[in-house]
Amino acid sequence: MTRQRKSPHPLHRANIVGIAETPSALRLARKMKPGILDALELRLDAFDAAPDLGEIPVPLIATVRCPAEGGRNNLNVRERASRYLAVLERAAAIDIELASRLEMKSVIEAARRAGKKIILSFHDFSGTPKSLRTLQRRACAAGADVFKIAVTPRSPGELGALLSILDAPPLPTSVMGMGPLGKASRVAAMACGSVLNYGWIERPNVAGQWSAAELRALSS
Repeated sequence: MTRQRKSPHPLHRANIVGIAETPSALRLARKMKPGILDALELRLDAFDAAPDLGEIPVPLIATVRCPAEGGRNNLNVRERASRYLAVLERAAAIDIELASRLEMKSVIEAARRAGKKIILSFHDFSGTPKSLRTLQRRACAAGADVFKIAVTPRSPGELGALLSILDAPPLPTSVMGMGPLGKASRVAAMACGSVLNYGWIERPNVAGQWSAAELRALSS
């Protein structure tokens, strides 16, 4: 079995990240033309059983989303930690919500010991909080390698505020919008330096997403 390359994806440029939340999406990811994906996010909370990872030629980002921020299957802290640890050896990075960093402390510590990147994230499916810079600074203070934020801008002003945190960020930052302004936000964010840019492989899981193949074409 061939494992993914161990060097983490570079964080100084825009990366295209495919989203795999079903076994069929994983199969499709394996068949994608080389060069489309820089990394693959495994939405482990969405799987009913441990996924058969097999051969995946790009770095893996392990994610077990909490129910409060869109996680599936209503997993508790113990179940989430178990899913992270089960794939930690294969992962290049783990993505944990900024709000979950204390209850997932053991997972973060295990990931650091194993030399994995830590992504701390924030999700708001109904709006865009005014505390974007504060959240970014908290992630930086908590030792994140990347801060990822997905919110729902409802006006050009809120979209501008979201993109503004890519201006001289204190750490590599990934920005994306959802909803009617989602697609516009993702193209603009990628152009403005968002380091991780997520696209669907099988089907969109929120409004405002591009496919990973479309994002790659738009990044050229």
